Amino acid sequence: MKNLIAILISASVLLLPLQARRRWIPTIASSGSATTATDTFIRTDSNPISNPMSDGVSTWQSGFDAFNAIQIAGNVITGTTSAAQNGARCSSPSFTANQSVTVKITNLVGFAGVLLRIQGSADNRCYEGYCSLANSGATITLARITTAGSTTEVGIGLPITVTHGSGVAGILAIGDTVTWAVSGSTFSAYVNGVLEATRSDSTLASGQPGVFIYDIGMDLGRWSATTIP
Repeated sequence: MKNLIAILISASVLLLPLQARRRWIPTIASSGSATTATDTFIRTDSNPISNPMSDGVSTWQSGFDAFNAIQIAGNVITGTTSAAQNGARCSSPSFTANQSVTVKITNLVGFAGVLLRIQGSADNRCYEGYCSLANSGATITLARITTAGSTTEVGIGLPITVTHGSGVAGILAIGDTVTWAVSGSTFSAYVNGVLEATRSDSTLASGQPGVFIYDIGMDLGRWSATTIP
């Protein structure tokens, strides 16, 4: 009897239109979900930046080790100290080593970008993926801070000439997004979701994502981070 029922069900499925038949295709559950954090900075001005992030659960550590604090002003973030590195570390949730971090450009003055694999709450060794906007947003750069208690950078490869920005000749413009993703020792730079170039470095193997701004004239709107498989 069981075999007869199975045969009848199979025959019924084959008689269904293709669109309806697709509903019978089983889906395989994901083995795990990505860790994410998002902040639009749309909330009351605060110095340092307030918690939680706009996603309601994630949190910031504003100013850590040699980095000065980041603040919210007018629904964007900016630095609190001129002619210096200002930064914030995502303190929760905890991220795995492979991560992707994105920022939205809201002002074309100075230097700003993302932090990857920050070593700790009192250890600012990390990678910096930043926009150089002093020259009309012509380049993005990957650098590494190797010594805790310092913001001295070591460049990783040459600066990358932007070709997928929405500005004149493909350079960055207000509203563009810049993303740095790291998987293993490979770093990939994207502008508006389009790959610009890759770099390689294996010095820092894990850590948290974050954001940084040099000086107080530059600002950013919207930051997001996610783990990648």
